[in-house]
Amino acid sequence: MLITVDPNEVREYSFPEDTDPKTVFLLGTLDARLMEHINETTQETTVVNGKEHVKVQPSKRFMEYVRFGIKGWRNLANKAGKVEFDAPKHIQTINVPEVGERRGLSDDALDTLKPYFTRLGTAIWQLNMLPPEEAKN
Repeated sequence: MLITVDPNEVREYSFPEDTDPKTVFLLGTLDARLMEHINETTQETTVVNGKEHVKVQPSKRFMEYVRFGIKGWRNLANKAGKVEFDAPKHIQTINVPEVGERRGLSDDALDTLKPYFTRLGTAIWQLNMLPPEEAKN
């Protein structure tokens, strides 16, 4: 039996080296159209001497994974103190060209997470892929 990715799944994620109380991020999956749009709009394909070359923009790709994949957080702080997750403030409706409306982080919330785009984006990407132990044929 084949097993698929649950489009409504949300997992808790913390950085292994974080200390107590750990910051916990709520990571969600991305629907297929959104994932494809992000992947296609963050790379450029050129042909040089008959060979195809793909140039990926990883910073932009990870930022978009974070924008649409983070569903919340707990125990996040900045120099001024705790940064409480407030869905009405931090989540907004975004019109994604060729995809439609999706819920994602506001620019302010995204700015808060900027130092962690690569790590959180990678974790979100992994959540959207089935690990080998879950894939069955």
